Amino acid sequence: MRKFYSRILAVCMAGTMALTPFTPVGTLIGNTITIEAKAAEASVDTSWYEDGQTEFTISTEAQLRGLAELVNKQNKLFSGCTVKLANDIVMDDSESFTPIGLNRNRGFGGIFDGQNHTIKNMFIYNEIHNENLTGLYVGLFGSAIGKNSTTTTIKNLTVENATVIEKCDESTTIKNVNQSTQGTAALVGYGKNIYIENCSVKDSNVSNDVLRTTGGLVGNLNGGSISECKVINTKVNGILSEGLLSGVIDTVGNPKTGPIVVDNAVKDVYVQGNVKGQDGSKFTGGLVGNSVDSNISNAIVGKDSIIEGDSNVAGIVGENRGDIKNCFNSAKIVGKEYVAGIATGIGTELVKIENCYNLGEVDAKDNTDKMGALTYADNKIFNVANSYNLGTVKDLSGDKAQFNANDTYTNVAYNSENGIAAAEGTTGITGYTAAQFKDRTVVDALNANDGVEETVWYQNTENPDLAFNMTVTSDITVPGTLNVTLGKTMKLQASITPEDATNKTLVYTSSDDTIASVKEDGTVSGLKLGIADITVKAMDTGKEKNVKVTVKEAENEPANPAKPSQPTTQKKNPTVAAVKKGTKLTTGTNTFVVTNVKAKTVSYKGTKNKKAAKITIPATVKSGNQVYKVTAIADNAFKNNKKIKTVVVGKNVRTIGKKAFYGCKNLKKITVQSSIIKKVGAKAFKGINKKAVIKVPSKKYKAYKKVFKGKGQAKTVTIKK
Repeated sequence: MRKFYSRILAVCMAGTMALTPFTPVGTLIGNTITIEAKAAEASVDTSWYEDGQTEFTISTEAQLRGLAELVNKQNKLFSGCTVKLANDIVMDDSESFTPIGLNRNRGFGGIFDGQNHTIKNMFIYNEIHNENLTGLYVGLFGSAIGKNSTTTTIKNLTVENATVIEKCDESTTIKNVNQSTQGTAALVGYGKNIYIENCSVKDSNVSNDVLRTTGGLVGNLNGGSISECKVINTKVNGILSEGLLSGVIDTVGNPKTGPIVVDNAVKDVYVQGNVKGQDGSKFTGGLVGNSVDSNISNAIVGKDSIIEGDSNVAGIVGENRGDIKNCFNSAKIVGKEYVAGIATGIGTELVKIENCYNLGEVDAKDNTDKMGALTYADNKIFNVANSYNLGTVKDLSGDKAQFNANDTYTNVAYNSENGIAAAEGTTGITGYTAAQFKDRTVVDALNANDGVEETVWYQNTENPDLAFNMTVTSDITVPGTLNVTLGKTMKLQASITPEDATNKTLVYTSSDDTIASVKEDGTVSGLKLGIADITVKAMDTGKEKNVKVTVKEAENEPANPAKPSQPTTQKKNPTVAAVKKGTKLTTGTNTFVVTNVKAKTVSYKGTKNKKAAKITIPATVKSGNQVYKVTAIADNAFKNNKKIKTVVVGKNVRTIGKKAFYGCKNLKKITVQSSIIKKVGAKAFKGINKKAVIKVPSKKYKAYKKVFKGKGQAKTVTIKK
């Protein structure tokens, strides 16, 4: 008979854990765990492993559990080896998963490449008892360790709907926990000298009432880095050093066997969810609980997040001893003391906080002065520069000063209209009105003293209160030359690198607008025969590129415009008489180009409807009294179209041109009706949505997988029947 019980997690001083004698099913609701005791034994498959090989592929839950058994029981640490995940794995959440790597002496030591697949419904439950002090680390990878010169990497993997629970039994009184080597998380419990790249945790719960570090992605990172990762809609509960990304980031360690130190231990990450530090907790951060001499850059803590704890509670880092650059927080911050929007500190090392901002409310539950909009520390350890705050700062007694005299400020801005001033003795802080935040006053002030060549701040037109540019333009791609027919127009195709630049605005100007004029959208008009330069400039950085535009006579035009009209017999069918190879046809909002007059075929050129979300490329098109087969999609037909989400490819299409769907980041579905496609051009699907699905006829599934392979699409794009 199934038994259900629940209890509120009790805080206990504990440091090691042992598996329970049963396999429980657990659900975390707030700080309450409901557990179903159920006897179960998961299937384990190690048949895929063979000594001497360096590359392995797994595809089932049993094989994933087999990887854990190989590491934990057979001491196969996979150093110098790569394990790839061939597909998504949906786990049986009635059976607790034993982490891959149990402690710091026996951890996964190779490369695990998820190949952009997802592991769903992972459930881990560990209960600690006084009588058993065997240490187990908690996560999909309990421990991952890079030794000697090997590179240990976890990459291209998503963990979704995971429940990870570590708790003490009611009688446990273990003390003297070594918190530096233990951790609980959904992906990696404890990692030393490892790289975590392009990984995500979604819709998950991680809970720990043991005195050790807890994170959504990583419990404890001791050397290495976390880059291009996300934690979304996830809850983290802990007692010591808890954060949505990681509980601890540490790049100090032992001088002889210490960690790999990188310039930015954390970079290019986004987190959103809730962090709860239980009663008596320390070091609670939206991003990281405790950063030990570890630099962080380009990090976002998203809105609708709540970060709550007792001491050292902040939006980015709860207790910080490293530089923080290009980060912002939108979460609500709640604590008792040492509470701040970006970071708090209790050390003595001087660290920098620059190009950051806070939008979240900073709220102390008790009446305390130990709080600040961006930072708070007892000593002058923070040097805050080129940053601003728009969040409120308050406690039970009412509003508090946003900035305290314990830190150093340079070129820092805040909203002066909320009635909150900087504490007496502070300098380098300027109050601005709401109107000034909405015009360019604050942006210009921040950029004037940022000390860097590129523009870091820009005016966000969609939300003028937000001035920070997280990702700036590094380069502009344009054609070297452009030929425009006299009296005609042509769109200049320009793109920004990187594709995720926050401000993608381009400004176009002509050196001679009597020859070639250009509109705001890059449309060039040929007005007079000659040559002009079109300058394309990025609004955020000022970077620019030139395009040489030549305005020419129309090709194949009659030399004498006054040439007599065609015979009357041909006037009856003007479309047929005028049509030649290269003739442009327009039907509705779609444009086509004639490719073969005799065979009556055309190529789909594009659409004039810039707002269309769905495009259907027809099998045929009628112009005049002629019907043409649509046998091709032209080069660049949809290039950089950000509106289309769905495309239907007609049954007569044989060829898809180069960069046909290049940069269509919102294109999620392509339905191919044609069974005669023989050629797809280079980079045809580069930049389409990473979750896009290409649906093809069943009988062409195998053939089309080869035809469509390597055309620029992300590995996560799938081809289905």
